[in-house]
Amino acid sequence: MKHTTRKSGDVPEPWSSMTATGRENIPNLSRTPSGKMGPLVSVVIPTYRRLRLLQRAVASVFAQTYTHWELIISDDEAEGGEVWAYLQELARRDDRVRPVRNSGEHGQVGNTNYGLLQARGEWIKLLHDDDVLKPSCLEDLLQIVANRPGVATVTCGVERYERGRRVSSSLRSGWPLLELIPQEHIWRTMYLVENTGGALPSQKFLHRRVIEAGALMEQPDGLRWMVDSWFNVRLATCGDLLIYRKPLVEWHQGEHATETSLTSRSEQERELDRFKDMLWEVMSDRAGLPMPHVMKDVVLIQRAVVRGRAGDVRHAWRLLRQVREHSAFWQFMLWSLHHMTRGRLARAHRVRLNPTQQFEVQSMNSPRLASIRVKTDVPRRIAVLYSRLSGYTAACLRILKEQYGMKILVVRVPPAREAPFATRHFDWIDALHDRNRYSTEALWELVAGFAPDVVFMSGWLDSGYLRVARRLRRQGVRVIAGSDTQWTGSLRQQVGRLIAPWHLHSAIDVLWVAGERQRQLAYRLGFRGPRCWSGYYACDWDRFADVYRRAGAARPRAFLYVGRYVPVKGLDVLVEAYRRYREQVDDPWPLICVGAGEQEVLLQGVEGIENRGFVQPDDLPGQMAEAAAFILPSRREPWGVVVQEAAAAGLPLICSDVCGAAVHLLQDGFNGYLFESGDAAHLADCMVRLAEASPAVREAMSARSHQLSAQYTPQRWADTLVHGVQAWSQ
Repeated sequence: MKHTTRKSGDVPEPWSSMTATGRENIPNLSRTPSGKMGPLVSVVIPTYRRLRLLQRAVASVFAQTYTHWELIISDDEAEGGEVWAYLQELARRDDRVRPVRNSGEHGQVGNTNYGLLQARGEWIKLLHDDDVLKPSCLEDLLQIVANRPGVATVTCGVERYERGRRVSSSLRSGWPLLELIPQEHIWRTMYLVENTGGALPSQKFLHRRVIEAGALMEQPDGLRWMVDSWFNVRLATCGDLLIYRKPLVEWHQGEHATETSLTSRSEQERELDRFKDMLWEVMSDRAGLPMPHVMKDVVLIQRAVVRGRAGDVRHAWRLLRQVREHSAFWQFMLWSLHHMTRGRLARAHRVRLNPTQQFEVQSMNSPRLASIRVKTDVPRRIAVLYSRLSGYTAACLRILKEQYGMKILVVRVPPAREAPFATRHFDWIDALHDRNRYSTEALWELVAGFAPDVVFMSGWLDSGYLRVARRLRRQGVRVIAGSDTQWTGSLRQQVGRLIAPWHLHSAIDVLWVAGERQRQLAYRLGFRGPRCWSGYYACDWDRFADVYRRAGAARPRAFLYVGRYVPVKGLDVLVEAYRRYREQVDDPWPLICVGAGEQEVLLQGVEGIENRGFVQPDDLPGQMAEAAAFILPSRREPWGVVVQEAAAAGLPLICSDVCGAAVHLLQDGFNGYLFESGDAAHLADCMVRLAEASPAVREAMSARSHQLSAQYTPQRWADTLVHGVQAWSQ
């Protein structure tokens, strides 16, 4: 690959002369003539009121020898200050700079995610505003990944600075410069060896498919300063980790307050324990690993050794007295041996790579790596064994037919009375059959006669589907099962966890989950790594995105509900909340309800509510064009594709906290509001807040909903299936 280069000396160091606005500190924006451009790299910097540090980080981006980049700076300051003025001037002078601003202060997680979702580059380089890129950073990273199409995440080396003085480097004698950790061993390595679960965000170089897969930052309960570590856990779900130990980033500390510096040592220790517990929960392959309580004792011994070396013997003895498991001392001895041998035992599953060749294995043979270079044919025939087929599922299948030329057989449960989809949405399918017309043996004859390359099932509750899938899998047909079920820890799920190796693994190759809550179930059933995909649901995105593009700023002031009129959807909660909302405002918005079901009577005679009944998928975008906000008050909602549809249409969202899709598509206060399921008063309060927000705030929320919805499209759904089957076949 040929890269555009520039001498780093062409750019002055802007931190040498600071001013209040920073305009004099904007780097030299001249560009040298370039030949063929390499891939676009998006550098994403989240920032908040740290102008001097931000200027230093920005200067390091302009100093890059590789110049085909865009710089996205996400400003988390609600009101425009000196930082925003600096960014505006920077963007005026160079069109590669794209400043974006949140409407409020959303913290590190929300601000970072917002910046990541703006990225347009093939590769994304995260950079904290207090860190600095080495001049060759982007160029070196692109050269490392140029001949490695299977890599999704790269971690580069770092130099640590304390108050401007270099104190350490990640490049150590005897350690390989380039190394690969296969996906199935990343979490084990984090659990056993790494204190904080991996590298800093500024060390990460991400392929855009990682973001498209939804591997964004999140802040689970109990984690504050270790959200970076949990981000690394999420990144591990997307593929192998490539480690390049050349220091390409400067990590600066001591010049300013950070989340770590504001957290006491005892709080950090508690978070580390919590992190180990969480990591243990998501790992399905725990063979040979000590239990979390043993690992906590190992960490206590490690801390005692550190304190002892520092001369604090009394503190070290207090720590050792807290150790309860004698086996922890044995584990610590193994841990020490790992480090005395420069980590060779700890990295028993890692693969050393030659930086100049494509996945040349130096320390072990790995057919898995060699197969990355093998290309397989696109599957040609797919059998879909489904529950009730919907318009959004048809949109996804249609991509398989029109773009990949696949023949499609569908067996489906007939439509429900509450959702009588018209047959015209499915008349393009090659073969469409109703499940109730076939016994298990007749179903086997039907599907086997079609001779599919791939079978796609909606779950595993239909025993007939499962038996057919098990027989086809024995013949070499790949079987994918979708799941939107969340992990609840119920007795039924605990039993399923025990019998999954015999009941499910014999019939299913890959479990395709809707989102993060569903992934927790998949892990516990033993489906992880390449056997667990995300993004099971996708709406007919282009149709709803067209609503957003046409809407503009002046949307009709109305709330919208779309769903079945049944108790589980919380329709009674919605009606009561709407009554309370109308009592609290002077000019209430109407509530438009679209659906059908047994609780339709609840809508009758309520002032302000307009019941439009069930509408076909073709008409739903038009309904969303007539509203300014969407509400889903469900008591139980494993996912909720309608949330994806509303987000794509650019509607701010109000969802109950049980909604699975809200985990990925709704950030409270960012593009809508989250309320406690069943709490009508809380829902009414959210409706008031949204209705009384300024038009500018609602417009910003609309844009954010639309941006978040781009994670789930029929194109991505089809690509995931086809490319996943190809990779699995390898």
